[in-house]
Amino acid sequence: MTNRNSYYSENFSTDIQAALEAGAFRALRQHLHERSDEVQNIDLMTVSGFCRNCLSKWLVLSARQLSSYMKQSQLSPKEVHIVQNLDSFGYDEAAETIYGSKYSDWKNKHAKKASTEVMEKYNASKGIHAQHDADLLSIAPQNQQVNTELKSKKVREDDSSDNKKTSSIVSAVCCQEVDYINTTVEEPSSRLFSHQIQKKNSTDSSTKMKNKLSSCDPPKGDLDLFVGIMTISDRASMNQYTSGDLSGAAVADCILENLAKLNKEKYLNGDKGKIISTFHSRTIIPDEREEIEHMLLRWCGKTKDKLKNEDGVPMNIIFTTGGTGFSYRDVTPEATRNVLDRECKGIMQWISSECSRVQPMAALSRATAGICGATLVINLPGTPRGVQEILDHSLSLILHVMKDL
Repeated sequence: MTNRNSYYSENFSTDIQAALEAGAFRALRQHLHERSDEVQNIDLMTVSGFCRNCLSKWLVLSARQLSSYMKQSQLSPKEVHIVQNLDSFGYDEAAETIYGSKYSDWKNKHAKKASTEVMEKYNASKGIHAQHDADLLSIAPQNQQVNTELKSKKVREDDSSDNKKTSSIVSAVCCQEVDYINTTVEEPSSRLFSHQIQKKNSTDSSTKMKNKLSSCDPPKGDLDLFVGIMTISDRASMNQYTSGDLSGAAVADCILENLAKLNKEKYLNGDKGKIISTFHSRTIIPDEREEIEHMLLRWCGKTKDKLKNEDGVPMNIIFTTGGTGFSYRDVTPEATRNVLDRECKGIMQWISSECSRVQPMAALSRATAGICGATLVINLPGTPRGVQEILDHSLSLILHVMKDL
């Protein structure tokens, strides 16, 4: 059989093909915009097996695929922003693009009740209805290859069940709801630094923590953060870990994962502001008090060789990880206190109190936090799990400090 795509594939580069296909998609979207009254979703489903809701889901899936592809390499600050926006792009936002308005507004204005005959034809066509993976459509998706062979949750385009919940995007025609906000702590989705953290099951301490702890709402409006991550470890600084610096990578992963959720929460609450984080610098240094103090002062803009971000100002927040225990070499809290202008005891007291409810060992942390110049410094433990537990439930609180600063 002759390959009908031979001219297309042989004469156009992938970039040109993508541009042509994007143009065809825009034309289809405009075609549907102009025929909202005449072309109902149920008609599309019956004849073609897809509707506007399916297009919305495919748009989200494309965002997930692009995000996954970009995370395979080291990202620039600009690319980090793009990945954050891709991970925050959800079902509701995609539907507004496809429908040309809020779905609820479109439904109230254009949706028509289907006749018995129309419903019979629709039900008879279910064999061709598109399928969608609910996990891949969720906000802050798990880091997995977008491959149909790996999909474990196939959702038929059918919402006829009377017991099914209602979501803002569900219509009488198609699309079972998508849980676009994850309510359990799972493996961090953002693998920007190609490190792995052990996957936790639903019975581990992080899940228990999520069920027990509550945090405040994120601050309103826009917030741009320049973040420094400082891993303090003798062994990590000497490259003795075959897996690399897991705790520093966990800090970056947890921040991006939680910001995606917080930005979604802001959007759903009518707050158009966004919280964006740029990881301006990461470093690994040994458990040497003088070296820790110098690096903190440098990142806070208090030394002659001060490290500044692109705007010429010190970093907004520095997370240290490691050196908060009782070992002779654990000197991170002492080094941190020595450079702080103002110690913020309340933050760490709250974290210690709440975390120790689930993990008693959390009470053994000597971590501190405070302000150095205009920079907030937070000590975190030296384990990925400890980092995850703390940031999952304190990041929104910490962001209020950043807003004040």
